[in-house]
Amino acid sequence: MPAKGQSLAEKVSRLEILNSSLKANGADLPFVNADQTQLDDLVGRAKALQVLQEGQKAQLQATTKQLVALAKSGSQLRTRLRASLQGHYGFDNKKLIEFGLQPVTFLGRRKKPGSATPPPTTPVTPAPEATPTGSTPIPK
Repeated sequence: MPAKGQSLAEKVSRLEILNSSLKANGADLPFVNADQTQLDDLVGRAKALQVLQEGQKAQLQATTKQLVALAKSGSQLRTRLRASLQGHYGFDNKKLIEFGLQPVTFLGRRKKPGSATPPPTTPVTPAPEATPTGSTPIPK
């Protein structure tokens, strides 16, 4: 059963199946010999391009691997250079912007919301009960 998908590989596969079937039955179908010859040439070129494409995929993967390695090295180098520039100019110098670096801004400590210090309150002590002088309080 021929492949039913629409990818290029599946289309070429269907052409290969048709071509091999036409070659096998060429004696019974002399009226398609000219088209079958063109199909045979087309299938050969398609297979050659598929081989070329696979080679280029491998080359693309190798190139991508090299690019990832270069990006990693560049990131490490950028980190070292940033540290050197910050050491030379200072962490908060605006000159760092010229190099594509963000200077550090010191804003001070932030107060936590809701932790505003309430005014000091003096503890309220209850006043002693007034008793008539010279008398003892009556227990209840």
